[in-house]
Amino acid sequence: PTTDKYAALSWTGLVTSSTQNKDYDTYLHSMLDQMIESYYGMEKPDVELKERKFSAITVIMAKIFIKMYELNTSNADTAADIYSILVRKEMDLDVKAKDDEDVEGGIVLPDLPKMFEEVLDYLVTRSEFKAQHLGEENPFEHIVQLAERLRQSRRYVTQDVLNQRALEKKKQTELELENQLASAEELILGQEPFVEGLALFIHEKRYNYKFLAVEKVRMTLQLLGSIVGAVYFLIGYMDYWGVDWIDGTLVCLAMVIFTRLIGGRKRFQSAKFYPMDVSKELEQFST
Repeated sequence: PTTDKYAALSWTGLVTSSTQNKDYDTYLHSMLDQMIESYYGMEKPDVELKERKFSAITVIMAKIFIKMYELNTSNADTAADIYSILVRKEMDLDVKAKDDEDVEGGIVLPDLPKMFEEVLDYLVTRSEFKAQHLGEENPFEHIVQLAERLRQSRRYVTQDVLNQRALEKKKQTELELENQLASAEELILGQEPFVEGLALFIHEKRYNYKFLAVEKVRMTLQLLGSIVGAVYFLIGYMDYWGVDWIDGTLVCLAMVIFTRLIGGRKRFQSAKFYPMDVSKELEQFST
C-alpha cells in the first residue's frame, strides 16, 4: 500500500537525518517510546495472520521494515538500526520493571512477549511458504533475509547490553570492595591509638585508686602524729608521769612539725610514693 511506502520512506529519512541532527534523533527515540507504550498498553486491536494473533503496533513496525527492504535492500541496515534501538529500549524497560516490583507506583509490564520478539515472529510467519510443486521459489524470500538480518542485530545488541551490565556490576562490586577495604584500613590504622588510649584509661583508673590509698596513709600519719603530740601536751599540762607542761608542749610541737614534714605531699612525691599521672596523655587521645 501507498501508506506503507510513505511510512518506510519517512522512517528511512528520519534515521538518516538523526545521525547529523540531534533533534531528529530525539524525535526518533520518542516515536519508538510511543510505539512501545502503545504496544504494552494494548491500545489497538490484534491482527490475525495465518491463525496467529499479533499486536497492531507490531504489524505496523514489521510492515515498515518489509517495505523499506523492498524499496532498497541497502535499507536493511537502516531497519536493523531501528530494531537495535527497540531492543535496547525494551531491555532497559524490563530491568526498570524488575527494579520497581516492590515499589508502589513503579513500572508494571503486562504478561506479553517483547515487542522486538513479536516483530521477528511476525516476519517469520509472513515469510512462511508451502511450495505447490518442486523448485517453486518462495516469493517472500526477501522477508526471510530481512528477518535473518534483524535476528543478527538482536543477538549483537542483546550480548552488548549483557556485557555492559556485567561491566557495571563488576565496577559496582569493585567500588564496594574498595569501600570495605578502606573501612578495614581505617579500623587497622585506628586500632593502635585506640588500644593505647584504652591502656591509658585503665592506667588512669588505677592511678586514682593508688593515689587515694597513698593519701589515706599520708593523712593517717599526720593525724597520728597530731594525736600523739596532743596526748603529750595533756600529760604535761596535767603534770602526769613527771612530764611538765613545757615538755608536753615541746613534744606536741615536735610531733606536729615532724608529721607535717614527713607526711607532707611534697615529701611523698619526692619519695615517689604517688603513681604516675597520665591524665594529659589521655586528654590528647580523647581529642
